[in-house]
Amino acid sequence: MRRAVSDAHWCGDLDGAVLSVSELVTNAICHTGAVRRVEVTADERLLHVETADEGAGRPEPLDVGPDATSGRGLSIVAEISDAWGVRASSHGKVVWFEMAAGRPRARGRFAS
Repeated sequence: MRRAVSDAHWCGDLDGAVLSVSELVTNAICHTGAVRRVEVTADERLLHVETADEGAGRPEPLDVGPDATSGRGLSIVAEISDAWGVRASSHGKVVWFEMAAGRPRARGRFAS
C-alpha cells in the first residue's frame, strides 16, 4: 500500500489510508473468511482502494456504544475518507474508498 501510493506521488493522509485499508480487509476476513482482492490506484490527486470478497449484502456503518469492542470499521472509513461505497460483483461485493491528496488529516472521532 505505502509503496503503491509513494510510486504514484499521492500526498495525502497516508496513515488514514492505511488504517482504512486495514479496516476493510479486517471486515472482509471477519465476515466472509477471506479477501479475494485488494486494489490500490493513485495519482497525484486521488487515492482509490477496493477490497473484494465473496460476501453478499451491503455493509453499513454501525452506531455502537463506547464500550463496544468491535463494529466501528466502516464508521472509521466513512470519517477518514472523502467517499466510500459498496457495489455488487460477480463473486460477491467490492467495498471501496477514496481520499483526495492535500486534504487535511481527519480530526473527528476516528482520526488516525
